[in-house]
Amino acid sequence: MKRKKLWIILILIVLVGASVAFYVSKNRQKVTEVQVDKVKRQELISRVTASGKIQPKKKVDISASIPGKIVRLAVEEGDQVHEGDFLLQIDPAPYEAAVANAKAAQSGARSELESARASLKQADQTYRRKAKMWEDGGGLISQDEYERSKTDFDVLQARVRSAEHAIEQSDANLARAQDDLSKTRVTSPMTGIVVRRAVEEGEVAVIGTMNNAGTVLLTVADLSVMQAELEVDESDIGNIQLGQTGTITVDAFPGKKFQGDVTEIGNSPIVKNTATTNQEATDFKVTITLRSPGATLRPGLTADGEIVTATRSSCLTVPIQALVIRDISKGKTGSLSKEEREKEGVFLMQNGKAIFKQVKTGIMGEMDIEVKEGLNGNEEIVTGTYQTLRDLKDGDPVKIKKEDNKQMMKKA
Repeated sequence: MKRKKLWIILILIVLVGASVAFYVSKNRQKVTEVQVDKVKRQELISRVTASGKIQPKKKVDISASIPGKIVRLAVEEGDQVHEGDFLLQIDPAPYEAAVANAKAAQSGARSELESARASLKQADQTYRRKAKMWEDGGGLISQDEYERSKTDFDVLQARVRSAEHAIEQSDANLARAQDDLSKTRVTSPMTGIVVRRAVEEGEVAVIGTMNNAGTVLLTVADLSVMQAELEVDESDIGNIQLGQTGTITVDAFPGKKFQGDVTEIGNSPIVKNTATTNQEATDFKVTITLRSPGATLRPGLTADGEIVTATRSSCLTVPIQALVIRDISKGKTGSLSKEEREKEGVFLMQNGKAIFKQVKTGIMGEMDIEVKEGLNGNEEIVTGTYQTLRDLKDGDPVKIKKEDNKQMMKKA
């Protein structure tokens, strides 16, 4: 009975050992299926994409300089105007009354000055005469009478100076009233098109204050020079330079492309809160001036832009998804920084194994990236899948997926 139990235990041990050996052997022989491609030499174009609005290069929002009721509007949206053309009239009646009042005050001040000067002239003669009589002596006049004539003269001198200052004040008040009256007639500050008419006859124009924006009456723009104002993400702004070429598409004109050049790069960021999160999205304004906008573009149209930041006529490239980052510090002594430990590279297919090859990259296209150093061209590299590349290690045995193998044979 004991011998029978012993045999059963021995058989179980053998079976477990065989299972473990089979499992280990199977894992050792496991080969990862991968997708592959070859290093290519081709033209590569790096682009930055962004969206924004079409705006004229020169635009003026015309606001009221004085408050008042609009009694006449002389233009409609789309009208062509020239610099100095009449646009609208604000009710001049209260300002005409202010001018008349200022003129009356000015006339009164001048009359007061004439009266003061006449009185001063008389007081001057009286003072001179009594001064001579006092200096000659003989008791012709008393000292009190002499001093009183001098005081009267000094007072009238001060009165003349006060009247002169009143004249200056009345002149300034009249000039201000006339300036306000002139502002009731609004004219165009530039030649262009009326692209917006924000008011109607009978509405009251309100001037702006520190806490309140004033009424924008009209907007005049020069539509001969149009530009696209794009909002470029902060991660791309470093690649953009003045003079680079941009292609603009507008939703209103599908299939049509407008060519232009980068003429302005914003220095201050545009900070906005995203709708779904509380994180801040930071963009910079980049302006592309269009070369031939035509007469169809209108301010405010939505635009999408592509800016060519770099080109390579013939360079080695690999698919972007083939690029991986691996820690190369294994087996090395000493402490290394993250930049020194982690290097970017690709996996080469060599004798059924994936061999990590460190590379130096350049510009990035839509699907491929430039390789400056590390590859010679036409090498076979592992390109996917993403899950496979994430777990793949240097020296792992690999084989090409059947579907991918058929494609490689067709290309060959």
